[in-house]
Amino acid sequence: MVRLLMALIAAIGLVTFATACGDDDDDGGDGTATPPVFQLPRHLNEVQPEPNARISNADLPIGQSDATEGICVGFAFQEGEGMGEDPTTRVTMHLDDEPVTDSLSWVVTDDFLTSLGTGCYAPPVVLDTGSHEVIVRYSDVTDRQFEYTWHFEITE
Repeated sequence: MVRLLMALIAAIGLVTFATACGDDDDDGGDGTATPPVFQLPRHLNEVQPEPNARISNADLPIGQSDATEGICVGFAFQEGEGMGEDPTTRVTMHLDDEPVTDSLSWVVTDDFLTSLGTGCYAPPVVLDTGSHEVIVRYSDVTDRQFEYTWHFEITE
């Protein structure tokens, strides 16, 4: 019985040691880094720039009024309970604590059942170098509230 207990303790120690000494690069053992996966809330299927992206002002459509790229949120409006017949009115966006909702340019599919849409904001002027925060808030037809916050960085 003592030998069995000693063997069990040794096995647990070996597993603990192997776990502690494993590489933490999250590279699947092939030396390439695995990109992080960002969990988006229901209805939201894409944000641009990606969370923690490093971009330059040249990557943004500065001053364009009908932007289809820039700081964007992509939706599957009718997922789950759905966001109703006029879903874009349920969405608000802030950039660095400033409301930009009224400046979003929307592209929405015509098919209500598969209703996909993307709202993009093009800053009117270049953004300051450094970190920027985007907050998107929206609700579904049951008035359940959703919020997603992400950051990106403007480099020189």
